[in-house]
Amino acid sequence: MTMRDDPVFHEALYCIRCSACMNVCANFQIVGGHAFGGECYTGGIGGAWTAGTTGDVKNARFADLCTGCSRCIPNCPVQINIPGLNTEIKSRIIKEEGGANFQKQFFGNFSKMAKLASTLPGLANKASEFSLSRKMMEKRLLDLIQIDLSQNLVKRHLKKLIKNIEIIMLQIQIQK
Repeated sequence: MTMRDDPVFHEALYCIRCSACMNVCANFQIVGGHAFGGECYTGGIGGAWTAGTTGDVKNARFADLCTGCSRCIPNCPVQINIPGLNTEIKSRIIKEEGGANFQKQFFGNFSKMAKLASTLPGLANKASEFSLSRKMMEKRLLDLIQIDLSQNLVKRHLKKLIKNIEIIMLQIQIQK
């Protein structure tokens, strides 16, 4: 199917390539055209152009960078719905691949996952009481913040922090 015959992508043919959409796109400004673009066409509108000209939506995988904030629509002189085009690209890629991967499913249903987790805090608390899981969590936390607890400097700073917190707590009690 040609781009002109596509019921969705034909809207991209109205693009006059003025770059107004890219000038207001926060994601494009951060990552630039090398990440947010194909071989020829960059930015949010570049996804529809790449999919339309190559005939393969998988070439427009960079459309995932579009958050759908819609800042581009009012700035486009011909009012192209670029977030809508990118949503269509994402949908077609998922359909071609036979479904969304775990990461997309997890973050796509984040509110449901959060609600589930909030109903099971007791389970999480119980899991943290087991020595093995606690050691694993502590090790992971220390790896993330890159602190070696064997260093005296860290111990000294932690003791100082605890002492300062105790002083603040006493001051709050005195003010009451």
